[in-house]
Amino acid sequence: MFNLDKRFFEFESATYKKRSDILTLSFFTTDNFEPEIQLHERRITRAIHDEAGDNVRIQFEYKPMPKGKEEIAQAAMNFDQEKLNALFEYQKKVAETPIAPSVDKTLKITGKEYWLGRPINMRPIQIKYIKPSGNEVVTAGTILRLKRHDYKKTGPDGKEVEKVRFTFTLDDGADQIQCVYFGTKKYLAKFEKLVDHTTICVIGTYDKRGNFTNFVISGIYLCEM
Repeated sequence: MFNLDKRFFEFESATYKKRSDILTLSFFTTDNFEPEIQLHERRITRAIHDEAGDNVRIQFEYKPMPKGKEEIAQAAMNFDQEKLNALFEYQKKVAETPIAPSVDKTLKITGKEYWLGRPINMRPIQIKYIKPSGNEVVTAGTILRLKRHDYKKTGPDGKEVEKVRFTFTLDDGADQIQCVYFGTKKYLAKFEKLVDHTTICVIGTYDKRGNFTNFVISGIYLCEM
């Protein structure tokens, strides 16, 4: 497979770790081998990569040549050729294994028009792929069962403040998710123009608050699906 300069090196063993794709090659060496290391490693690396592929990482180990053990080193070279052959067969199998096609998790929307809140610069994903995480995510669908809820909340000064939130179901045609939007003075009038069966693209976080898990909306675009 590769040619050694027998003046300086004798092959001892090869150990291959499949999980990390690391091939460790061990060599017996003479006392004056250091000047030849770079050429030696370059030559062997090129030979192995030609056979097994560039993704194999190679580590080199060097040990002093034991006196009177040249025959043992030669026997080790013959034995470990089988390990190297097994490595090449594995690499060939990996190269020939078809890669599973990636799953498109996005939703196709058109005519996106800014409506309120945070801007949306990401493509929406299908609702079935949204998991509670607290991370910001974008999805899209049709509004169903839209309801307004008026309530009061105690402010920092101890006084009650009137608040409003909206709840609805968002349906992307295959799955649904429960949404909530907390109205603000700036966007309340625009949100109230939305009605059932309006198609929207939304950005928000899907997480648990109290006993409920809702998609809390922070931005809305009108769109078509």
